[in-house]
Amino acid sequence: MVQLTPRLRALILEDVASDAALMSAAELLCGMFRKEGAVARNGGDELAVLLAGADAAAAQHAVERLARRLDDHNRTTDGPPLQPATGAATGEKGCRLAELLAQADAVMYSDKRDGRTDRGGDSGSEGGGT
Repeated sequence: MVQLTPRLRALILEDVASDAALMSAAELLCGMFRKEGAVARNGGDELAVLLAGADAAAAQHAVERLARRLDDHNRTTDGPPLQPATGAATGEKGCRLAELLAQADAVMYSDKRDGRTDRGGDSGSEGGGT
């Protein structure tokens, strides 16, 4: 039998909670974008929503829908709230997906750095869903 130290126990519980939050976010995104896009894990704790043919206005609309859905989710679900940083990017036909993901990442990290990840109540987030 192995006895876990309090620190190791806390790390394991934190990891389990993180996995649960990631699954919850993935389910939320898949439910929102099932008909119009594809949701994929982009590594670690990042998820991407690919909306083929979306222009900047459509991407912004998706960001706003996501913010509202997150607000609803956080008000009606027990447990820690989902508070993701988000980033959106659009490109012309023929652009490389890797470039779009890098652009969306840059916006997401700016969103995170500027503290626009609080989705507890009224959300006016300017980010986007990658």
